[in-house]
Amino acid sequence: MRKGLIIILMFIFGAAITGCGKKSADTHKKIRNFVLIYTDELEFKDMSLLGGDFKTPNIDKLASDGITFSNAYTTASMCTPSRFSVMTGQYPGRCRGAGFLKDNPKDEPYVVAWNTAITKETVTLPKALKKQGFITGISGKWHIGDKSLDTGFPKFSADEKYSNKTTLDKLKKTLTIASAKIKEEGGFDVAENVLWGNFDSNKMKEMQFHNFGWITKGGVEFIQKYGGKKPFFLYFAPTAIHGPNHYETMNADQRKTYGGYDETITNYIPTNDSLKTLIKGLTQPRAHRCLGITNIDYQVGRLVKTLKEKGIYDETMIIFMPDHGIEPGKATAYEKGIKVPMIVMLPGNKNKGIRSEALVQNIDIFPTVLDYAGVSMLKDAKLDGKSMRPLLEGKTDKIHDFIYAESGLSRAVTDGKYKYIVWRYPKETIGKMKSGKINYAPDQFNLRRQFHSDIAIKFYPAYFDPDQLYDLKKDPYEQNNIVKDQPKTAEKYQKMLKRVTDSFDHQFDYTVDPFLFSPQYKNLVERTKDYDINNIEWYQRDHGTIIFPPKK
Repeated sequence: MRKGLIIILMFIFGAAITGCGKKSADTHKKIRNFVLIYTDELEFKDMSLLGGDFKTPNIDKLASDGITFSNAYTTASMCTPSRFSVMTGQYPGRCRGAGFLKDNPKDEPYVVAWNTAITKETVTLPKALKKQGFITGISGKWHIGDKSLDTGFPKFSADEKYSNKTTLDKLKKTLTIASAKIKEEGGFDVAENVLWGNFDSNKMKEMQFHNFGWITKGGVEFIQKYGGKKPFFLYFAPTAIHGPNHYETMNADQRKTYGGYDETITNYIPTNDSLKTLIKGLTQPRAHRCLGITNIDYQVGRLVKTLKEKGIYDETMIIFMPDHGIEPGKATAYEKGIKVPMIVMLPGNKNKGIRSEALVQNIDIFPTVLDYAGVSMLKDAKLDGKSMRPLLEGKTDKIHDFIYAESGLSRAVTDGKYKYIVWRYPKETIGKMKSGKINYAPDQFNLRRQFHSDIAIKFYPAYFDPDQLYDLKKDPYEQNNIVKDQPKTAEKYQKMLKRVTDSFDHQFDYTVDPFLFSPQYKNLVERTKDYDINNIEWYQRDHGTIIFPPKK
């Protein structure tokens, strides 16, 4: 009798466990796939859903099915460190790439630039999902490879012709090497239509254009092949609105791909006639941005259409976000560079078509996807981000008290009310300025000339101040440094900042050298400022005359 009772209890208990497991599985069954659309260099006013100048119907529709975040941030306002963060869920300063460690001694503040590479040892989101049975794919731009390693990529000259067999073989070899390295370093199963860096990184002029169709085709074919068969993760990385100029791309032959001449590419791009009608009457800089966002919108539309055709749109989470903002904030910790639009489309979510004011960041994507994929948080990776699930499902209105960002030698925190920025030169640089070995004040990358910095220097009056505090409600464009006026507030935010910087292997010394307040240093700063940014080849072409702060 007792034995029988035990068996009955075990059966009931086992059924309860099975039931709980089934319920848990059903919770995640709705979302089987993840598409991360990570664009390049986008700003709020590019999109019509945020009151922008250009029509973006497909992005607008995605937003109506999801949640738009008005206070989304990237960890850095440059391609490489931002992409490092979205792939790892970590701040760029945690990079362990050989080049980054070699160039940044632990006893000095590290420089965050285009140097935060992902290696085969790096724990990435695709690697984590791959272990759980997901098929992982990428189409588009990588730009997180370690430049310090010998990659073996072929060299090109400016005047090489696509019609030359030797040149075409070199292009195919470039793609083969890039694909293999991205698979190994990133953790992707599929990496066929991929780009190691930017399209204009190739010196061959004939290939210096955006191949939107080739990237779109890669994403569409991945969904068509694997959708409905296995759970998948697609990292779709458009190259717009970054250069080369989109007006010039409009007239390029996008059938010329790194994988060979492809007649089908024209099926994956808007017609030239429609694009020309769209930009009629626009000047070159506005045409550049209009064509860039139009192509991104088209790509979003094609991906969504393919998901719907496969019958899996309602089981696919789509995240849309740019890697960073634009000039004059690019390559800085200012809002214009790190504050970006973000959309999360969660299938079956009742909270859709709304605008959230919560602070979120690109490092939150990694843990959010793991959460919905039912994957345990990784023990061998320190994740700086937090799952956005409570926000998405309306269970909370906040997951962060503040966000942290870094660029060059600068570090910053903001809670949406105030922004606090600090930056410090390496001791060797201070010594060179004092001794006269250099007759200029290096920028926040510790360089004499870095074009994005040159532009920022012109538009941010306190760029060279070692400590900066801004009231973002009164001064959203960060023109008035109030650090001396509000020392207690500055101290409060410095403590926030220190909580993060103390967690890095590299030390960050908050002590300010008195030299930075001397007349000698001020003279060096003025020497650095004395530069005409119109000398930058792409500045006028892609941006025109920047009006910043914008007129009311």
